[in-house]
Amino acid sequence: MTIKSYPFLLVLNQSIEFIADQEILEQHLHYLSASQRSEVTCIYTDGSCYNLSGQPVVAISLDRLTDLVKNWLVMEGHCCVQKIQLRNIAEAFALLAE
Repeated sequence: MTIKSYPFLLVLNQSIEFIADQEILEQHLHYLSASQRSEVTCIYTDGSCYNLSGQPVVAISLDRLTDLVKNWLVMEGHCCVQKIQLRNIAEAFALLAE
């Protein structure tokens, strides 16, 4: 597993998580199969996207990132998220780091 830096956003299927450090990463990866791990995308603060092996992958669109962040916020008990529209990656980090 090759991680460029912390923090980053971990995306798997329809979920997203803010990963602040190695310990949190290990907690999120603990129950994933090798197949699931191969599908993980790491989004870094500069907007670059990599898999867990450190290979570049196709960037996630801001529209998809917005949907992932909205879903995360709803799961965390936030309401009134429909009006959220991310303009950049930094906004995603700010919302998920709270």
